[in-house]
Amino acid sequence: MVHHFLRGNSQRATAFMIVIFTITIMSIMSLGFLNRSRIFLYIAQMKLDQASSENSMEAGLTAAIHSIESAASSIRLTSRLPLHPESALAVETMSAIWDRYGSSAENSLDFLKHSLESQAYHDDGSLNSAHLYSQGFDLMFPSAFVDPNPSDNFFFEVKYSFFPREPRRKVSAISDEIYFEYDYSLTIRGYGNVQYSQSQSSQMGSISVSLRSSPFSSFAIFRSSSTNQNGDPLYFAGGNSPSQSQEVFDGPVHMNEPFYFLGHPIFNGPVSSTSAESTWVQTSSSTYDCCAVFNDLKLGQAQAISLPTQLSNVVRLAAGDRSPTAHLNTASLSENELANLLLHHSDGNFIGDEEAIPNGIYIPISNSENPEIAGGVYVRGDAEIFMNVVQGEASFNADYWNQIEETHRSCKFQKISVTSLEAGVGSKDVFVGDDPCNVTYVFNATNALQAPGVFAGRINGNIHVDGAIDRLGGESRTRPAIAQDFGFTISATKDVRIYRDLQYEDVEYYSSTTHQLVANAWGPLNSSGINPSSAEINPAISEESKTILGIISTHRNILLHAESPSNINLHAALFAGNENAYDAETGLGCGADISNQKGCGFGVEGWDSRSGLGQFKFLGSISEFKSQSMGTAGSPPTGYQRRIRYDQRLRQDIMPPAFPLSTDIQAYPQVKSLRTWKISQAD
Repeated sequence: MVHHFLRGNSQRATAFMIVIFTITIMSIMSLGFLNRSRIFLYIAQMKLDQASSENSMEAGLTAAIHSIESAASSIRLTSRLPLHPESALAVETMSAIWDRYGSSAENSLDFLKHSLESQAYHDDGSLNSAHLYSQGFDLMFPSAFVDPNPSDNFFFEVKYSFFPREPRRKVSAISDEIYFEYDYSLTIRGYGNVQYSQSQSSQMGSISVSLRSSPFSSFAIFRSSSTNQNGDPLYFAGGNSPSQSQEVFDGPVHMNEPFYFLGHPIFNGPVSSTSAESTWVQTSSSTYDCCAVFNDLKLGQAQAISLPTQLSNVVRLAAGDRSPTAHLNTASLSENELANLLLHHSDGNFIGDEEAIPNGIYIPISNSENPEIAGGVYVRGDAEIFMNVVQGEASFNADYWNQIEETHRSCKFQKISVTSLEAGVGSKDVFVGDDPCNVTYVFNATNALQAPGVFAGRINGNIHVDGAIDRLGGESRTRPAIAQDFGFTISATKDVRIYRDLQYEDVEYYSSTTHQLVANAWGPLNSSGINPSSAEINPAISEESKTILGIISTHRNILLHAESPSNINLHAALFAGNENAYDAETGLGCGADISNQKGCGFGVEGWDSRSGLGQFKFLGSISEFKSQSMGTAGSPPTGYQRRIRYDQRLRQDIMPPAFPLSTDIQAYPQVKSLRTWKISQAD
């Protein structure tokens, strides 16, 4: 029994030891597992933290590059630099800018700083503390590591370095350009949000800013005078609801006099006037609530911009001046100089030393033995001009088609039909071949069976009428007038009357209510049933397009013809008039305020008598000495309601051939990124 008792206790002791041992082993294993888990968790946290630091670094790099690009694209002059207290500039001219900033690389860095900081000043010279650039260049682009926004969810620091190059200036008798160039580097440190892992990235690049006179085509609206042909104030007007007529201006607007506003016009581009802002007139009515809306720069007391009094560069190019500076040479030509340029033309040769060039239509060529196109189209005397885009047998006159060479029949052509209004002068149809046809055909429109002139090359895009253009337009409202990627400037010494739509081939039309694509210059799209002649469409064109048209009256008006159609489409940069005094003998000039002069600018014939004309659907820009009226808001309204859309390509990317240059200085900035280095590490 004692034996049995001892054996039982021994068994219980053994079992107890086994339990203790098991617990001990399990505890040791548990501790090992927990330790490994903590190691694994630590590693995972480190990886997450490293990923977080890289995300912060990438976010910082993107933000820093955006800051550089945004700052460069914000560089605008428009009389801003004289507002900066450290610029010491009284006026913003090329010479003044060069004297202040062009003497050294160090001074050129001041130009970059001041041109940005000056955007933050009111036109009275006071600082707008709410402006993005009011904090100053050095705080915007710190040279030591700074977290630009400590309150956000990204942990990064950034620093910038700028290395200016020696500035350059290129001056000739007819042009003046200044070039500022800067290399830059920026470094980003990104941090994780737990263990403070660090990732670093460096970016290098360059900023270039070229300054040169801006073409008048870059203005959405430019006016030298704020009154119309009758001396009445011209108002920028608009309602503040979609049911009202709304005027929205998306590009630069400049006046050499005070502004007049009625209701609620909207300005999405910079607005400037030579008059102090306190003199601008804002009015409202029962249907047009106050006030004008400015979503960009607003500047009073800006420098005046003069209209050129001579624009003979368009004459030179049309007549075949092939010198490198012809497109900028505005000096007038003698009759003898003009005759020498036109010595060889599509109809033959001048004898030379002409005392008076006969009325006619001239297409200058290089010589008679191996002829190629040497210029554009020059017309002496009043004329009519119609444009068309043609391709294939069905769109050609049958007699013309039979004389088009087989190798050219697959090509598209820009057709220019010129009819002289002078007695005894025939008409011409000019066909300019698109790629791969580098050819120009000149047909006698009064005798289609006559063999055409066939010339290597294309006209240079300048068509000048030394007289008036009585009718200008597309040959049809259902076809484009200007072929895709062709550029033309059509100019006249006297009035230009637009008779019919002038549409770009690659324009698109969107519904003004649904904003859906509904048509192009050829007709309806997407089963919309809506034609380009519809009132409720808006034009748009790709920023990559090179299709462009300029229309110029060097000494008078551009007018919508007394027989122009309703809901007309016009795609062009317009320029009308100058500051020369009116000459009653020649009928030229704009500057004198006399009753029969009636201003020089853009307007509508019959603006106060013709009704039911609907919308004037415009894509382009308008520059004028004194705007002509387009209609009245009576019951019924007369003339056209304006639907003006600025062609954004004109801001910097494109201009019509030989279009007039203003005294306004435009900055053309460009940013290039070179390379990026990335380094990651854990503290």
